[in-house]
Amino acid sequence: MQRQAHAAAAAQTRRGHAHGHWRRGVELKGRGEDEQAFAAFRQAVASDPDDSVYWLNLAHTAARLARHDEALAAARRALAIDPAAVAPACEIAVEQLLRSHRCREAVELVDALPAEATKSRDLHVLYVTALLGAAEPRRAVDAAMAAIGADLAFARSHYLLGCALSDLQLHEEAAEAFRTAWLLEPTMLEALEMSVHRRQHACRWETFEADVRTIERAHAHGDVARSVPFALMAMPVDAPTQRHSAAVHARIYSGRQVDRDSRRRRVRAQGPLRIGYVSNDFARHATMQLLIEMLERHDRSAFEIVLYSYARDDGSPMRRRTEAACHRFVDISQIDDERAAAAMRADGIDILVDLKGYTSGARIGIFGRRPAPLQVGFLGYPGTCGSHHLDYFIGDPVTTPPEMAPQFTEKIAQMPRCYQPNDGTRALPAAVARSLLGLPEAAFVMCCFNQIYKLTPAVFDVWCALLRDIPGSVLWLMPSGEQAARNLRREAAARGIGPERLVYAPPLPLERHLARLQAADVFVDTTPCAAHTTASDALWAGLPLVTVCGETFASRVAASLLTAQGVPELVAGDLDGYARIVRELAAEPARRAALRERIAHARSEGPLFQGARFARDLEALYLRMAERARAGLAPEHLWAAASA
Repeated sequence: MQRQAHAAAAAQTRRGHAHGHWRRGVELKGRGEDEQAFAAFRQAVASDPDDSVYWLNLAHTAARLARHDEALAAARRALAIDPAAVAPACEIAVEQLLRSHRCREAVELVDALPAEATKSRDLHVLYVTALLGAAEPRRAVDAAMAAIGADLAFARSHYLLGCALSDLQLHEEAAEAFRTAWLLEPTMLEALEMSVHRRQHACRWETFEADVRTIERAHAHGDVARSVPFALMAMPVDAPTQRHSAAVHARIYSGRQVDRDSRRRRVRAQGPLRIGYVSNDFARHATMQLLIEMLERHDRSAFEIVLYSYARDDGSPMRRRTEAACHRFVDISQIDDERAAAAMRADGIDILVDLKGYTSGARIGIFGRRPAPLQVGFLGYPGTCGSHHLDYFIGDPVTTPPEMAPQFTEKIAQMPRCYQPNDGTRALPAAVARSLLGLPEAAFVMCCFNQIYKLTPAVFDVWCALLRDIPGSVLWLMPSGEQAARNLRREAAARGIGPERLVYAPPLPLERHLARLQAADVFVDTTPCAAHTTASDALWAGLPLVTVCGETFASRVAASLLTAQGVPELVAGDLDGYARIVRELAAEPARRAALRERIAHARSEGPLFQGARFARDLEALYLRMAERARAGLAPEHLWAAASA
């Protein structure tokens, strides 16, 4: 009995000590002294490890300190001790898993909760985010509806519903969900931007002009908390709007921990220059279609190439080819940005190259932590990142002339010809007969295989005018599903064009796509977001392409490709000039034939599809960057030599 009493007294003393440490931790946390609070909460759980409140406080403080593993462990402990702590503990745990890109684990954690467990609105929202990251959009729709049911007026839930519907290619429904979020919270401009973007995927343009002007005005006034830079690429907004959108998005990462010593670390003075490329497209993807030969052609004696991948292994031949095209292939898909940056820092990367920008799945937060002395934006994103995260942006004399420098926060580094690499080793399959493609044999076929969201009402007006003016012409497109196809037919009818003048093509593997491209007469480009990879496909197939050289990088890519291919006469300054070129080509079959011959000849003789030449030019540009850094000089514009 005495022993039991002694044990009970000791336990009571430990609980008292634990409570004292906890109270001290709460006071410190309230004063913003998180490190000291964390230490106090650790003493509390050490004294009384069976109190979920102490573990919850430890988890929350660890999360504030970006100690994600400790936060996750503490939250899991609280969850195991007390079912009543389900919502707060699970929220913290899921947040930590999401930060580490462990979306599947986050989903499984929520799925394992008892059916009767109370789920907060915020937990529902985190669950939707996890399901989206785990590529389960149908379940994400159900979870988003549960979040909306928990709080109908919470705009974020409607926004995430829009994301889930987007992943299901339900563009019109997604647009309405995003618009609802914006109406509930008018300061949530990113919701309006996404609504317009989704409507572009569906070719729904009823409020297009008014919505675009609303977005442009909001950025001009500067009162924007969040933005979606990629969504603005295909909208007719000016360059300052695009730069401001990028800057707003970059601010999300500006408060994260940054290695302030990176700029003081010099590029290594000896040995091969170590280049790291970061992407989630090291698989069967359009980016790799462009990049692969250049990677293979890097000079392995002078450059050490490390690829940092956060994509799943799709098992494709392109993935295997990519893994073989570098010194090291590093999977960072299951670690957070902080650890990824630390790994790159430990690897001694001299120049870290971002191949994603603000495209889907991007991890610009890695670059925000400054893991390399020099950081460069290249290929994957057609615009500025809007912050100090990147030092250079790689362009060329057409896409990034000196007068466009104010559009970029980065310094411009020009390739001497075209910024876009290409794979000149791929095959060119034989052309496919028009009869097998649903095309009229004698028609003048204008094609555009750009993603349909790049199409604007202004460009469609021109296309329909061309259809009216050119007898027997058809327009060959690849809409993103039945919604876009239906709406395009309606828009064409409103412009006096019958449905038989629009021919729709399904997505195909690359070789079959290159084969069918040769059946067209001319590729008619979009603006303000021009053809990029699709333009290279057209030129590889020998197809003349007509484009407008606009005021932003995204609008000038096809112009750069055409210039490199030796056919700059296909570049117009505006839509009137663009329409005139197409009409001339329709009326002059001999000119079309001559253009095809020139483009086909340039395939082997011109610079556009010469991977080895591109690799040497890019390496020379990297060396120019490195020389400045080794000399202790800040990044500066690196213009291509006029004679190049």
